[in-house]
Amino acid sequence: MLLGEKIPLTLRLSARARRMKLRVEANRSVTLILPQGLSPSEGLSFIRQEQDWLCRNLSATQKPVLFEPGAEIPVYGEPHRIIHTPEKRGVVSRKNGEIHVSGDAAHVPRRLKDWAYREIRKTVTEKVDRHTQKLQVMRGRISIRDQKSRWGSCSSAGNLNFSWRLFFMPDLVIEYITAHEVAHLVHLDHSKDFWKVTHLLCSEVEIAKQWLKRQGASVHKYSVTR
Repeated sequence: MLLGEKIPLTLRLSARARRMKLRVEANRSVTLILPQGLSPSEGLSFIRQEQDWLCRNLSATQKPVLFEPGAEIPVYGEPHRIIHTPEKRGVVSRKNGEIHVSGDAAHVPRRLKDWAYREIRKTVTEKVDRHTQKLQVMRGRISIRDQKSRWGSCSSAGNLNFSWRLFFMPDLVIEYITAHEVAHLVHLDHSKDFWKVTHLLCSEVEIAKQWLKRQGASVHKYSVTR
């Protein structure tokens, strides 16, 4: 318990780490990196010693915004209010700055997240296919995941992975991220040639990169549960 709330803790064993290290994540969870040979109890002692540091850093992060009626979340960068409408048919609909979620109130968070997954999958697939057609390259499968450290990735087999949290980002940022990963289908590096291809596919690379630098971490505060 820190700052009057329960803070999720993840313990990660590392063969490369030489000393214990704490990291406050964007979603206000804490990761403890523990070198091999040290016990979890030693890690907990370390956390108690660093409690003041943790409190300062947790205070600097934003509290989670839960998927619940009345909350405001961005959809493609535009603010939307979550409205529970149990009497309506269907599951989720979006109109005039509101997201209407039908069914039992207890199911609102999961239904909303499932809908967000479907929406961003459709958007990402449309953009990726447009980019690949322009380059005349083939892609592998597209996966939408709850990635913590990457907005997207491209495997050597041509499979593309994207974070579902692109759902919260402005269209120009999604355009850049999809262009970035499709460019890796041509150059699996970050060479000058890679960036030429990225700029060919997306005209607002620098604007998108600045948005990610300044506001990218903020999308991690939106959560189904605490």
